[in-house]
Amino acid sequence: GSVVNNAMERYLTLIAPPSGSTGNVKSCSVAVTNSEAVPIIGADESYTLNVGTDGACTISSATVWGALRGMESFTHFLVRNSDPARVDLVSSAVSVSDAPRFGHRGMLIDTARHYLSVSTIQHVIDALSLSKFNVLHWHAVDAESFPVETPSEPTMTNGAFSPSMIYTPDDILMLTEYAYDRGVEIIFEIDVPGHAAGWTKGKPEIMADCFVKYSYNINDFALDPTIDETYTTLQNVLGDIVAASGPLGSSHLH
Repeated sequence: GSVVNNAMERYLTLIAPPSGSTGNVKSCSVAVTNSEAVPIIGADESYTLNVGTDGACTISSATVWGALRGMESFTHFLVRNSDPARVDLVSSAVSVSDAPRFGHRGMLIDTARHYLSVSTIQHVIDALSLSKFNVLHWHAVDAESFPVETPSEPTMTNGAFSPSMIYTPDDILMLTEYAYDRGVEIIFEIDVPGHAAGWTKGKPEIMADCFVKYSYNINDFALDPTIDETYTTLQNVLGDIVAASGPLGSSHLH
């Protein structure tokens, strides 16, 4: 499938010696039993990796996600020779049979309290893939800021740290696809009904009447559960984020 093909292109660029040079890595074939892109979390990510003394490599897996983990492991056995035009195997022969202990291996980022650029999030995803993690838990909105652009509720980004510190629907779609291509699933978290001070500049009318009473602690601000407008706003905000993440992320919002 395209996930495996894209991965092979990335790894080839990463490990291939410069054109015309030599190295003892001859070839690497990848065989996947089920080429369908099954859900990432809980998938069969087992694989076998064999490299013979002739430098030929074979990777076999049940799913595309196992193939990605196998290709990553293969790169861990490669080193640059003292001649920068060579890529060599650490040892002359390798045989690995591997599978993750846990189906959910995640890391959390908090872009509400600490804005991260889109390129920085991409680097985080790259690092997750390198370490064979498969989940990026994106804690996107909290009391400190509301950095997510929601077309149905365009005033919400009034609560961002600045107009330049927001994530557009295009950003969310690109990152979701970027992560998926690397075997990483993004789980979004929008923190409500408490920790909602980030909503105050965008929709003060749906805040509970606690601005004065709880102003000493920003985390005590909450949405008002007694009015219909709160639920309409929530539906709009969450709906926009689900739509922005596309079919790859539409069911993974918490």
